[in-house]
Amino acid sequence: MADLGRCPECGSSEVIPDVPVSTLVNTGYGGTQLMVTVAENPEAILLKHKHLGVLLARVCGQCGLVRLFAQNPKELLAAYRKQSGG
Repeated sequence: MADLGRCPECGSSEVIPDVPVSTLVNTGYGGTQLMVTVAENPEAILLKHKHLGVLLARVCGQCGLVRLFAQNPKELLAAYRKQSGG
């Protein structure tokens, strides 16, 4: 696994972790967060069993590289595996 404390682009240790990612839409209560969605049963009309993952960013303070990470990757992977039967 990559060293999350270092930038993979420039090697800097000046990385800002866990930065919230937001949309530019103003909803009046602080906006909304950017999310990913994995459905256990994507073909279903009603009971898709959706799992949401809030995205956080890591930002390099030197070169500006931004990488996105889901807060709950294990939950999303489990939902995907149910979807694909694996």
